[in-house]
Amino acid sequence: MNHDYISFLKSAETLGASYADIRSDKKKTFTLTRRNRITTHSGGQLNEGYCARAFREGRWIYGVTTERGALNRIAQTCCSPLRTENRENRLSVELPAITSGSFILPPKMPFEDTPSEEKISYIKKLEDEVYDCARTVRDLSITLNSFEREVEIYNSSSERVFSKICGIKLSFSITCKKGGKIERCWKDWGGVGGFEALQAKQSYIEEEMLNMTRETDSLVTAPYPTSGKYDVILSPSNCGAFFHETLGHAAEADNIASGRSLLKGRMGEQITSREVTLIDDPTYLSLGVRPYDHEGMKSKRTVIIEEGILTSYLHSMETAATQGSEPTGHCVAENYSYTPIIRQSNTVLSPGEYSTEELLEDVEHGFLLGEISGGQVTLSEGTFSITSQISYEIKKGEMVKMLKGATISGDIIQTCCHIDAVGKEVEDHIYLCKKKQIDSQARIVPMIRIRGVMLGGRK
Repeated sequence: MNHDYISFLKSAETLGASYADIRSDKKKTFTLTRRNRITTHSGGQLNEGYCARAFREGRWIYGVTTERGALNRIAQTCCSPLRTENRENRLSVELPAITSGSFILPPKMPFEDTPSEEKISYIKKLEDEVYDCARTVRDLSITLNSFEREVEIYNSSSERVFSKICGIKLSFSITCKKGGKIERCWKDWGGVGGFEALQAKQSYIEEEMLNMTRETDSLVTAPYPTSGKYDVILSPSNCGAFFHETLGHAAEADNIASGRSLLKGRMGEQITSREVTLIDDPTYLSLGVRPYDHEGMKSKRTVIIEEGILTSYLHSMETAATQGSEPTGHCVAENYSYTPIIRQSNTVLSPGEYSTEELLEDVEHGFLLGEISGGQVTLSEGTFSITSQISYEIKKGEMVKMLKGATISGDIIQTCCHIDAVGKEVEDHIYLCKKKQIDSQARIVPMIRIRGVMLGGRK
């Protein structure tokens, strides 16, 4: 172990810390953006530094630096009496132990080693296909973004955890205009690894991009859906956002501890229909993968809801100790300058038995909500609203009309108990979660059908 690490850990112990750790965090990113056939940005960034933490007198104290030699000085500052006195709600717990380990996921085709001409040519091909598809395109932006992150954690128990993960994402945004009316749609694709992660999905991405182009073109003149109470089918994109925002955040144990979550005190209760088994899986190989979290804890595939019953929360070391649970390895930091917080990884909904046709056929009059636009929840009140970029009216089991986006809203538990069917065809969607810090994650989910949901559109 490096001398500066040893010095920090020993100083923290001498100054009264019952536990301490250091996270060495190095993240390289590269971004290439073309807008309206012009390269507007091409470059990389290195974000490298150290986050040092100490658990003293029942509280976490931390400092960050870009200089390894400053770690000992951080120990003196973090663990000084001035930093720990007069602190309320001090904890008297023993933190769970971590075990040394490593995980390396190297790219087969490192993005930074791919010639610039090849990257630009890749985007140009997509641009040509989009412009050929619709003459109404007024703004087109395509961005390639890759990252390589190395995280190394040392703690006062002499354990070491190392991980190296690479990932890539393609972001697409299109605006179409007819007369004085405009409409914009957007979507991301990606995965772990290098350029090969996109090449493996090339046909799928092209097809999706052209479908979205045609939809955006049609949306410009499409009518709004009519407000009311309907049976609704959520696309995989919308389904993933729905569960992430509602029950996913509600299951994060820091929200339980603060009293902000509607799921507090409901362990073992039925909170959704029996059709729902919801899992958070940091071991799934997509952008949310992290076999070890940023406390050094081995991450676990965690079943949050099993056949409608609440079975687990998502934990950090501290919340696992204070709530008498097993740690799940769900504490993550955006980069070295942040302390880790509890957050989701890859949201997984177990598939059901229904084909798309079977989901539709039992809807007399309702709507299918397409690509997600946005959403918000009030966890303490247990309410939500989710908006789509596009919607389709359903009559007698058939999609009969494309419409502008719609918003569904209501009580989270009540709505989840009205889920009566889950699709069998699963899709992998990429999103950013912005809970205090930014994190790329995946949602591996099918369609779902919900009975009697309030939908907002236009009368």
